[in-house]
Amino acid sequence: MNEKQAIRAVFVDLDGTLLQGVDTVTPRTVAAFDKLRASGVIPVVATGRLAYEADFAMRAIEADGYMIAMNGLAVYDDYRTGHLLYEAYMSDKAVSFILERLMREKVFFQAYAGNRAYCQEDRAGLICSCGMDEEHVRFFSGTQKTVADLRAYLSAHRLKVNKFFVSVGDVSQIPFLRVALNAIEGVVTLSSGEHYIEVIPEGADKRRAVRAVREAMGLAPEEIMVIGDSENDLGMFDEAVTRVAMGNACDALKAKANYIAPSNQKDGVAWALETLLLGEQPSRFSGRIEILRAEEIEASLEFSTRQYLAGDLRLPQHLNFLLDKNVEIGISDYDHYHWEQAHYHTITSEYCYLLSGETKYIDLSDGTEYHFSAGDFYILRQDTPYVQKCREGCRLLFAKVPGLNDKVTIRMAEPLQQWCADWEAAWSPEQQAQQDALQQEE
Repeated sequence: MNEKQAIRAVFVDLDGTLLQGVDTVTPRTVAAFDKLRASGVIPVVATGRLAYEADFAMRAIEADGYMIAMNGLAVYDDYRTGHLLYEAYMSDKAVSFILERLMREKVFFQAYAGNRAYCQEDRAGLICSCGMDEEHVRFFSGTQKTVADLRAYLSAHRLKVNKFFVSVGDVSQIPFLRVALNAIEGVVTLSSGEHYIEVIPEGADKRRAVRAVREAMGLAPEEIMVIGDSENDLGMFDEAVTRVAMGNACDALKAKANYIAPSNQKDGVAWALETLLLGEQPSRFSGRIEILRAEEIEASLEFSTRQYLAGDLRLPQHLNFLLDKNVEIGISDYDHYHWEQAHYHTITSEYCYLLSGETKYIDLSDGTEYHFSAGDFYILRQDTPYVQKCREGCRLLFAKVPGLNDKVTIRMAEPLQQWCADWEAAWSPEQQAQQDALQQEE
């Protein structure tokens, strides 16, 4: 294609485009950008996020010069030094009207100001019923600052608002809310997702931002590629000749695109770079081999009795696990006697292979006691209440399918606690009856 030699910069959106989930840039995508930079093409992130929220992605693809944040409301010509080409704000009058309108609705919203997202306390709880998935709920909750009175806080700290982000649980409300917000002088609304509305200053969007960066770089529209997925990317599609919509993009964006890539979940950005710019033939295979070496695993187990090898984990651990959203696989390793609180899993089943040592279980649904030794394999099915104890030297490989934390603990009667405390202790029908009676009280 002609663009192979002409393209000198690639502008790429983050959510729904470059990223899988809220924070994953895949190894294939990183490798494609490495090759792209080596060929002299400059990557530029163009996102609706605040600059610091996009930092990890920019580091992953080494896009550390020009950067477009908040859908074009903050445009950097040197992100690492924080130097801005320009920044756009809405008027205090518009902010007042927007707050007044949003406070009438049962919606979650944030005000973006001073490179920070602010949420009023009585709105923070609505995040769980506003249409976001759990991953985005964690992300938005973890990055915002909650204040008692948003209007008063913005005024007291003399903060100029760049934009409002609104998430609506009932999507049937969105058209009416957008009409009301668009009627406020000096602002317009965009959509960045099925449940999302973004309120921004009129005339300030990704189109203006891409044009500003393109001109600062001395490039023509024929020399840039833009890649996006949402309505808020429509503007930047007007600034480029080469326009790539993701397979998961909205219909309006696909209509403007001259290339449709696979979805973000199928490495669509990597495909676009490899196929359209790097001249590579796409492989019929999309998989790869990922490795954790024995020395890494053993070193991590020196610090903890349990390490996950693969999964989609939120809590930090010593081992750099392999990302997998479908399963959790790990090793439990006990150099001392150990027992676990009785519990069950509401959704997952756990598949276990005993690498060394011994372990005992009680199935608390019927009182059956099991004794496993090295080489034994067993399955703890979903909704099986159990308790476990392990002798010193017990090492267990386990896999949880699907990979999520759905553990529900069970109160333990005194006989069960005594069984756990003593490896040699046996379990009797009389003891099971006491445990049954305790469980029936719950």
